[in-house]
Amino acid sequence: AAAMGLKVVALVTGENVHLKSGTAIHRTPEHYGGAGGELLVLAMIISWILTFIFDPETVKKNPLKDRVGYNNLCVGWDEPPARYVAAPIFALVVYFNVRFMYLDLARAQLSNTSYPEASEHHRTKQHINYVWASNFLNCASFCLCSLIFVIRPKHIHDDPKFDYPLWHTVAFIQLVVCQYIAYAVNLWNTPNSTHIDGCWIFLAIFGIICAGFATCGLTQMITYDHETKTPGPVPWWLTACFDYGWFAGMALQGHFRPRAPSIAVSMVLCSDDDFKMPDNTASYTTIGSSS
Repeated sequence: AAAMGLKVVALVTGENVHLKSGTAIHRTPEHYGGAGGELLVLAMIISWILTFIFDPETVKKNPLKDRVGYNNLCVGWDEPPARYVAAPIFALVVYFNVRFMYLDLARAQLSNTSYPEASEHHRTKQHINYVWASNFLNCASFCLCSLIFVIRPKHIHDDPKFDYPLWHTVAFIQLVVCQYIAYAVNLWNTPNSTHIDGCWIFLAIFGIICAGFATCGLTQMITYDHETKTPGPVPWWLTACFDYGWFAGMALQGHFRPRAPSIAVSMVLCSDDDFKMPDNTASYTTIGSSS
């Protein structure tokens, strides 16, 4: 079970690194996902405070609000000075989530060799391929989502030929879809005995929210009339419900993740091209070597 407290603090300070022996380090993949979520919340809180203080006009009127009828939570970091603070924090969000996906894949690979084939916890090569594909998709999606800090909605006033609000939204919506796919594959790819009560109900509801958010958000962006400044056909409150529901689902998904083991990572110092270790150092095996 994951320890209580802020995951990002535990990772930064090394509190979650337990030395099982002289060289073994204990890693819990879910801690990295939790840390990414905590940093995302931190970025939003700081951004909204800065925007309210230094750029209150953006809260009152902005291209995204013109199209969907309300302020999305991400509006708070779309303009300076908030974006200058949020962007570096979001880089850490990307790192922690990519690290989470990497360790989750490593755990799936270890489950292939750590359990006998008759065990329900044994993961086949096919299962591992599914995890690899979905986790890689999620990693790429988090990286692409960084474009929300590059494609600024307000730039449409200076360059109306390019639909900045639409592609800014696409950069975010693709994360909504890809992150859900990775989450669903993770749940489907684990034995029932590890599942939390209500996880499948949550997955169904979260799926409806993700699909609704993506559909409503893109519909409003695509159907917005630039000439008359008329928004699309979707009521603002419906898009807002799916939007805020997605953030609530992101906060809850950690609770409904399957129970899973942590990873003991063994490390030793070794020689390389420019450094020679003493001959009495611990032996090791290089992964993928033919010997």
